[in-house]
Amino acid sequence: MTNHLLSLLLLGTLGAVACGGGGSDATTKPNSAPASTPPASNATPPPPTNAAPPPTQPPVRPPVPQRGRGPAGGEVFPGPRPVAAPDDSEVTVALARDLVKTRTFKSHATLAKVEEITDGSNINHKTIKVYLKSGEVKEIPTTKIGDPMTVPAATIVSAIGK
Repeated sequence: MTNHLLSLLLLGTLGAVACGGGGSDATTKPNSAPASTPPASNATPPPPTNAAPPPTQPPVRPPVPQRGRGPAGGEVFPGPRPVAAPDDSEVTVALARDLVKTRTFKSHATLAKVEEITDGSNINHKTIKVYLKSGEVKEIPTTKIGDPMTVPAATIVSAIGK
């Protein structure tokens, strides 16, 4: 029975020491709170040691380049870029109400330019106008020549009767 009593006494002492109730410490003040007490609600908590960085704003996309504004508030697009064509000529395309394809001859003796105008309200209606260096403007039927942007200059000249 003495062994049981000693065991109980030893367990009790160990339990008291493990729970912080064993003996007095000279540095402990009688009215101070233990070190593990959470700070008061009005105190600023210390920053967490492994905290994630504050969230950042998503990357800002660069602005889309503006083409400019026309007089009525409509967009103004850069001018058409010419494309090389046969017989020392070049073709440009412009789209407004109508589709206008223009073939400009740089060094032809008779032809200045040819325009193929497609009506915006009726795409099956096309007009071909031939501008001569003399200042004359001739209109030819679309059935008389093929594509005025690619046919030889001699075909266009024979279609206007020169």
